Amino acid sequence: MSERPRTLGWEGRVSVSDWEPAVVDRLVDGSWAVLLVGSEETERVVPSAALPDGARAGTWLKTRWDGEKLLEAIIDHEATGAATRRIASKLAQLRQRGRRRC
Repeated sequence: MSERPRTLGWEGRVSVSDWEPAVVDRLVDGSWAVLLVGSEETERVVPSAALPDGARAGTWLKTRWDGEKLLEAIIDHEATGAATRRIASKLAQLRQRGRRRC
């Protein structure tokens, strides 16, 4: 199944090198999304309507920007899955440590 990127006023082709990773940090009042963008985790606030369908807190995205303006966003299923597995593993380790102390 091919996922179509959410496009916001940008027409043209996107090269792979133009994509920048971002994670949805949180949703605010149902109208805004706070994204942490790039390796610096720069905080950017965008309308939640600009997110692809199915995006929620913890979802990793591939994004394109024009300055502070979000041009496109698609869900990065591979990165989201990897983060989910990493967190589940850490939680399991913490639960095991808690059981040993009891």
